[in-house]
Amino acid sequence: MSRVRQSLNFASRQRRGFTLIELLLVLIILAVLASVAVPIYTGRSKKAKIDATKASISNIETAIDTFESEQGRFPESLDELVHPPEAQDGSQPTRYLKALPTDGWGHPFFYKVPGNVNTDRYDIWSAGPNGIDENGSGDDITSWVKEN
Repeated sequence: MSRVRQSLNFASRQRRGFTLIELLLVLIILAVLASVAVPIYTGRSKKAKIDATKASISNIETAIDTFESEQGRFPESLDELVHPPEAQDGSQPTRYLKALPTDGWGHPFFYKVPGNVNTDRYDIWSAGPNGIDENGSGDDITSWVKEN
């Protein structure tokens, strides 16, 4: 019995690390998992940024509509939502936004009044994932429904 224990102890003392084949096998498994997980994550990340950008456009639209109902006109720039004009009666002007939001990629929004698409109102759009302003076309994210 003691010889069996000695041989087991000897075998366990000799094997202290991983073999090269075991390490390569672990690396291959990790690479396969990464190749499956990375595309899933990047697709969801892009969709989350697009959804956040659409929500920001909606918030800006609400602020612009509130500005228009109180001031009787649309703001000339989005900056007027953060720094509104002086009130006629000398009271503190209403701030419609605390700060100008950026799109999901950190780019500023574009605003045009009257709009090219909404000629009686305004257009708001983001340059989208590529960061290039295409005047609401291409991958730009817009306040209006684009035709495909």
